[in-house]
Amino acid sequence: MQIADYARIIRKVIDKKCLYRHVQQISRFHRVQMSQGYHDAAKYCIEVLSGLCIESRLLNISSPKGSRRLGQRGFDAWDCISAVLKLNKPQTILCDYLQEPLCVIQRSFPIDVRNAKIIMLKSGQKTSPELICGKLAFIHAAPWEVLAKEALSQGALGIITDHIVEGYARSRTDVYDARGFFNFYWHGDEDEIPGAGFVISPRQGDALAELCISLEKEGEYPLCDAKIEVRTSDGHLEIVEAHIPGKETGEILVTAHLCHGKPSANDNASGCAGAIELFRSLSSLIKTGRLPQPRFGITMVLVPEMSGTFAYLHEKKSKLTNFKAVINLDMIGRRQEGRSGLLGIFGPCDALPSFIIDLMAYVRRITDCEAPTFNIKEFVSPFYSQILSYVGGSDHVVYNDPFIGVPSITLMQWMDKDYHTSKDQLGNIDPEILEKSTAMAAIWTYSLTNLTAADLMPVLALNRERFLKQLHILTEKLPFEGALSDEAYAYIFNVFCKALNDIRRFTQGADALIEDNKRFLRTLMEEIQKRLYNGKETENRTAPDSRIPVRDLLSPLSSVGEPLSLRAGATLTQIKERYKGLYGYNSIDNFILFRIDGKRTVNEIARLVGLESRFYDPGYVLEYIDWLCEHGVVHYRNNTSYPKQAGQKQ
Repeated sequence: MQIADYARIIRKVIDKKCLYRHVQQISRFHRVQMSQGYHDAAKYCIEVLSGLCIESRLLNISSPKGSRRLGQRGFDAWDCISAVLKLNKPQTILCDYLQEPLCVIQRSFPIDVRNAKIIMLKSGQKTSPELICGKLAFIHAAPWEVLAKEALSQGALGIITDHIVEGYARSRTDVYDARGFFNFYWHGDEDEIPGAGFVISPRQGDALAELCISLEKEGEYPLCDAKIEVRTSDGHLEIVEAHIPGKETGEILVTAHLCHGKPSANDNASGCAGAIELFRSLSSLIKTGRLPQPRFGITMVLVPEMSGTFAYLHEKKSKLTNFKAVINLDMIGRRQEGRSGLLGIFGPCDALPSFIIDLMAYVRRITDCEAPTFNIKEFVSPFYSQILSYVGGSDHVVYNDPFIGVPSITLMQWMDKDYHTSKDQLGNIDPEILEKSTAMAAIWTYSLTNLTAADLMPVLALNRERFLKQLHILTEKLPFEGALSDEAYAYIFNVFCKALNDIRRFTQGADALIEDNKRFLRTLMEEIQKRLYNGKETENRTAPDSRIPVRDLLSPLSSVGEPLSLRAGATLTQIKERYKGLYGYNSIDNFILFRIDGKRTVNEIARLVGLESRFYDPGYVLEYIDWLCEHGVVHYRNNTSYPKQAGQKQ
């Protein structure tokens, strides 16, 4: 059998009703990391897997405050018992945790005050202890984190925020009645100032702002009663693990994060439902003989996002070479409408290239193009998906680090207007989209475990198609500072050659096909460069920096909490403020860290980051590496003081 045969068999058994039911059940739990709600969701998943006679277990990994698991610092377990924010005049309940769990900033400290004054703060507003102390700070229509730290340090009782993260997919008014999903994280730093926080909707926030302005004219403040009751304990990360055995050593991993506040139906009850149904389908097909036993094992891990992946790999660090590839399922079931619902299929980073994204491109094509057009020979996709380059932001980041060394792809619906809000509800889930995403993941996973040279021709055709697309994108971008045309074209060619070489980890007898495809890519590159590129070059004005950074932390930094310290986080925020035009910080930070191998100079790293991101800023690269060095993530092998780079912000 070949991949198309696997696809026909697997598509028949993916059950939309099961998928929808799992989303429904998981989204009932308030799944804050290391909370009772998360534990109950994990217990549900284990019960489902056990009921299907699938080998599974619940891993319990200690992660107390002050500990470290690779790039993740530990923090306490946390549960909110109750919380109420009541405006006293006019009497209005703004927040009630038992009715809406997202009305509390997760990991808030307890508070119990009566007739507390509310003072409104706006972005850029200067504050003082005399103004803030003893009041609740209402941060109106502005990012809350920086102002919250400032207000708490000046004696605020707690904070109230109506912030909504805006972007292409949504504005504040698009989710006017939604509450954002926000977290505090406390790691035990000396300069931590614990606080309590409430979340209200933009509609509530605008009304409260009007009240604040009205009373301010009379020299008065709105008054409220505020209470949050919480329970904390030493932290333990719980990970759902399931396994389908293979005939040979090696595993393909299927991962999804189980955490986030209630309901978080698409993010990420949908991904967990997809992983469970993938396992149910493949396990059933293998046990009944409709599919042969896979060559490599298949392992599923449902984790607290990022923190769980760091802990899992920390526990498995002696067996990392067994992991051959990963698929991460993160938001895969939202209804497609307006600007929401694109299913992005994100490939590995250039520092760890792999053909696995081309395999998924082929799976997508045979799974997806099923709607007939007026031409009886042509079929198109009834839903919107796209093969895209690497982006950070989820658990695949950890695997893609060359020091972890497991190429990973991600299925993720980015953009979603209800992302990280109380409106991410079951009603947004489309069983058809969820079934399609799950089927693609299942076919890709099983195909990779049984890949043969006979499967490669259509996969290599899509590899060439992707290469051509990258050449056209590059040609449109050139010239850009820091990249000569020959170097830029050669860079893409070398990345694709390494991706093709990765085929050898999965199957034998493909050497001739691999080398033929490389020759085809070289010919294609030379023709594109000769016919389309206009020959212009830019001058490289970068001052030389031959220092060689060496990594001391052999994993990425977590995005859950402050990965190093509050002071380090504040310093990095200041650096990023100086480079506001730099798009996609989390991806570029990954690109920088992933290129630090103990051999490359700062200049070489900056050029590689520029070639991967098509955005060359050696100043930011240098400052970011210096920041890593200052906080013990890297050190310089040949440490020498260097002047500011050309373009580096003062």
